[in-house]
Amino acid sequence: MLVIGFDGNDEGIEAVNEGKMASTVVQQPVEMGKISLQAAYDHFAGKKIDDKIDSPLELIEAK
Repeated sequence: MLVIGFDGNDEGIEAVNEGKMASTVVQQPVEMGKISLQAAYDHFAGKKIDDKIDSPLELIEAK
């Protein structure tokens, strides 16, 4: 059974490194905050904001 996790917490990364999980996805909360603040600033400055704003993710795979 192929197991893939999300959030990239320490336990998930350890499980990937130990071969117990195939991969995990790590969110980038600092970057998400920057993107959110920029979108809020742009909104209040009267600029059009995209309906969907992607934030970067990092895929952690077993080596």
